[in-house]
Amino acid sequence: MLTAVPSHLFSAKNGRVDSEDRRSRHCPYLDTINRSVLDFDFEKLCSISLSHINAYACLVCGKYFQGRGLKSHAYIHSVQFSHHVFLNLHTLKFYCLPDNYEIIDSSLEDITYVLKPTFTKQQIANLDK
Repeated sequence: MLTAVPSHLFSAKNGRVDSEDRRSRHCPYLDTINRSVLDFDFEKLCSISLSHINAYACLVCGKYFQGRGLKSHAYIHSVQFSHHVFLNLHTLKFYCLPDNYEIIDSSLEDITYVLKPTFTKQQIANLDK
């Protein structure tokens, strides 16, 4: 079975798909992210299988789905509804589905901060003041 490889994943050096090239700094779907529907206070469970394993948040509709491989709930959701940007709720890595490449973009840092905020010792000390 032949599968099409997006041109940004194809390495001209060796004519193969390089694992480092699977990460992309540009994603054409970032403008579809709907920050107003993202609520990470819910339990991190797939809305279909109710599993917490490999849970991903759809950043378009805010629902949680399991997996990102072929036939996974997240993959099927991305194809059915044209929702392409997902966040792994454990690793905090962003992915574009169904193409399945990692998205690296600094404009997404606010989303990871809301999911897992980090504070310096000084900021924590200032809370009591």
